[in-house]
Amino acid sequence: MQHRTPKQSSVAFPAKDGFVLSATIYSSPNGTGASRKPLVVFAPATGTTQPFYSSFALYLASHGLVALTFDYRYTGNSWPPSTPLDASKGSKAARIEILKRERETKLDEHWAWDLAAAVDEGARRATGEGRELVVLAHSLGGHILPLLPPSVLAPVARVLFVAVCSPYHGFYGGLIEERKRDVGALLKAADELGYFPSRQGGLGTEVPFGCGVQWSLWMDYENYWAVDHQSRLDEYVRPTLALSFTDDWIAIHVKQIDAILDVLPNAPSIRVHLNPSTLGWPEVMKAWLESGIAPALGAGERREFGPERMVGVETKAKL
Repeated sequence: MQHRTPKQSSVAFPAKDGFVLSATIYSSPNGTGASRKPLVVFAPATGTTQPFYSSFALYLASHGLVALTFDYRYTGNSWPPSTPLDASKGSKAARIEILKRERETKLDEHWAWDLAAAVDEGARRATGEGRELVVLAHSLGGHILPLLPPSVLAPVARVLFVAVCSPYHGFYGGLIEERKRDVGALLKAADELGYFPSRQGGLGTEVPFGCGVQWSLWMDYENYWAVDHQSRLDEYVRPTLALSFTDDWIAIHVKQIDAILDVLPNAPSIRVHLNPSTLGWPEVMKAWLESGIAPALGAGERREFGPERMVGVETKAKL
């Protein structure tokens, strides 16, 4: 079948407090009725805005899936009405002033509301179009997703974690002291600037002070954000494939991935570590999102469920 060019549509929807979020729907004209493929909500990483995900969203849409990307508040295109969004120096300065004013924005509160709104919007559209709802959570997105109420996550058939790891300092071996200095420098800069300079740490665009500080302080704990949220994490039960990559400069050990899965004890999960130079990772990701097909496990990989815990999941040989 020849796939026609996917469509892109700008949409918006409110979080629970009324903050309006900017989003994009990627869809293909192919496929109708009961044969329609899943709708994928993207849960973004720290300071990572919609354009970063557009290529993979277009790839999914070209194969008949629907993708929904969005920006957390005070990133990308999600700003209060009348905020200038162009790249001029004056517009950037205006957005920085908003970041300073909204310094109390938090990951486990405001950005969790934003992701919940995106999942709700995806569920509404998926139900109306007769599709499954699945979530692709990238890095921080996989930290926020399990914090959502079970009622919000109930429509989600399965989840793909991409590079969702624990950034606990203790996982970095001989780099621990250097890493602590770097994070300390970021915190000092954030305190002086009034916002968190994620770009300085190689983590994308600047974000509100409160979001960056929460992320940084949780790094002191081996169980990361579970130190504050274990009871909610116990309620996360979505079937999850956790992918990590050999060239990742943040998730340098698979034990960082295991540390996340370990504090999600009731979620059926698979952890697979991929070499992107030798493996067709887009196909692996699409197979899970589209059909719940997981790659076969290799040495050192782990599977935390049996057939009785994840009905309908299949495995296939690595590509």
